[in-house]
Amino acid sequence: LRNKETMLVFWSPDCSVCREELPSIQAIADDPAQPINLITVVSYTPSEEVKAFVAEKQLRFPIISDESGEISQRYNVHGIPFTYLIQREGVIDSTIVGGDSERSLRDKIFSWTATCDVKTACTTETVSK
Repeated sequence: LRNKETMLVFWSPDCSVCREELPSIQAIADDPAQPINLITVVSYTPSEEVKAFVAEKQLRFPIISDESGEISQRYNVHGIPFTYLIQREGVIDSTIVGGDSERSLRDKIFSWTATCDVKTACTTETVSK
């Protein structure tokens, strides 16, 4: 998934805040102009339970079932929903703790992807004296 920023969301069907955020995540996933990869992870929940929930809610975004919680442990996740924004080089750059509205998530993604790259200039304006 390199060469494109990634939004990695940890959630659970048992989490009420997560369930409230799912339509926002789905809207972002459905937007063909969205400038990021989207991956979600459900940890500590049996895969069959995750599949049933996904089918019931008609979710169409990528969902990794992590029954053992190994992925959550590797990413040091201690609560859900929890989102990492990962640079195209694979470096975790930002986190979002807790749920958000679609507008707020889109604003955070836009501001994050629009920030200056340390390898390039931050402005194109020419200053004259």
